[in-house]
Amino acid sequence: MQPQLSCFFKHILISSIMLVRPVPFVRIDGDFSDEENMTALLQSLKKAGYGGIAPIPIADGKDESSTAPAFASDGYFGAYELLLKKAQKLD
Repeated sequence: MQPQLSCFFKHILISSIMLVRPVPFVRIDGDFSDEENMTALLQSLKKAGYGGIAPIPIADGKDESSTAPAFASDGYFGAYELLLKKAQKLD
């Protein structure tokens, strides 16, 4: 009975490893409402084997790498929603 139990746990462990993929924090500088750039970013992360992302589209607003649309504006939340929908479609 011991070998069967061992095989069962080995199967569970191997199966679990295949299901777990990294989900990195991704700092998004610049205009994240640019659909083409965001699609390219998401596709490259998926191709690299990431299981998802935790997008962080915030920057200080003092130079060209600042987040656009402005943080917490209606445009910001609209672009963020679009980013999440695109990520879901790639899954």
